[in-house]
This record gives sequence, structure tokens and C-alpha cells, in this order.
Amino acid sequence: MTDIIAPEGWNDFNDPTRDQTIFYGEYMCGGVGANITLTVPYATKTNDTQVSPFLNASFIAADQCLQA
Repeated sequence: MTDIIAPEGWNDFNDPTRDQTIFYGEYMCGGVGANITLTVPYATKTNDTQVSPFLNASFIAADQCLQA
């Protein structure tokens, strides 16, 4: 990732209650945009098993909501 990515990765827009309901996971991030020194404290480094459900469009019922 380039430096166009905000280093904190997530912005709650001054509503900290949003921090309690989000799952923020990073997967195989690299480059200057992946600098973790400013990333939100609840960010999780995910592994292959954790991200596998999201590696195709089935997790959003794409066959129902995305029309070809």
C-alpha cells in the first residue's frame, strides 16, 4: 500500500461507540501505507483461516444481490 492510506486505518468520526462494534482486521498488508505504529489499538492481524470466508463474494450473498 502507498502512503495514500491513512496510517490509523479507521476513523470513528469522533464517535467512540463505533469502536466497540467494529472488527478491524488487516491481512498481508505491506508498504509505507501499512505502517502499524499509528494503527488503532484494536486492529487485528488476521491469518489465512480468519480471512478465508471473505476471499470470495459468497459472504455477501452475491448470487442474490449482484446481477451480471
